[in-house]
Amino acid sequence: MIKINKNTDNIPISLSNESFKKHYIKFIENKVKTSGRYYSAEDVKLNLKSTYKNKCAYCESIENKPDTEHYRPKS
Repeated sequence: MIKINKNTDNIPISLSNESFKKHYIKFIENKVKTSGRYYSAEDVKLNLKSTYKNKCAYCESIENKPDTEHYRPKS
């Protein structure tokens, strides 16, 4: 894997708005499951494509139409 220095100042709006913050608090408290509407938002995908230079974060293969996948269990 290539080491990536993430820019934590450039968080996508979908992951920094009030709706997400409320959802995240409920998720931490085990009151709701994760929601794909946040991690599969277009601004999140564009940020990931830029950060990982159009490569898969796991295997580093070139991804023309990447899927945004969770890394925590959905349950």
